[in-house]
Amino acid sequence: MFEPLAGPVGTWIFSLGFFAAAFSAMTANATAGGTMLSDAFGHGASAGTKAARTFSGTILAVGLAVTAVFQASPVQLIVIAQSLTVLTAPVLCFLLVFMATRADFMGRLRNRWWQVALGVVAFAVLGVFWVQLVMGLVS
Repeated sequence: MFEPLAGPVGTWIFSLGFFAAAFSAMTANATAGGTMLSDAFGHGASAGTKAARTFSGTILAVGLAVTAVFQASPVQLIVIAQSLTVLTAPVLCFLLVFMATRADFMGRLRNRWWQVALGVVAFAVLGVFWVQLVMGLVS
């Protein structure tokens, strides 16, 4: 990638940058996911809890296992991961809009009608992306 510009060291520079980007994203996402799972299961919403660290470690181990088992191109693994994100986004969007409209959950901070309308528009846009992705995977 950088070899024409930096010579043979360019490949190493690119690889080191790619590794740093992947590692930082992986650890941050695993920590966030582990903390959310810990909170969801009632074990605390702090990254320092034992449950959060256990969940984070499990998430990292699953990611490592997937990378080790599927010896595909790293770019292909990234594309698959992003595709899975698009597949789950409409579900998360629906849950956020639904929960934000509940007065018993949000109290006085619940969404107004126009905020719900914007949420429905966002859900529709995500739905279009979802359909396009699924149609692309099927064909």
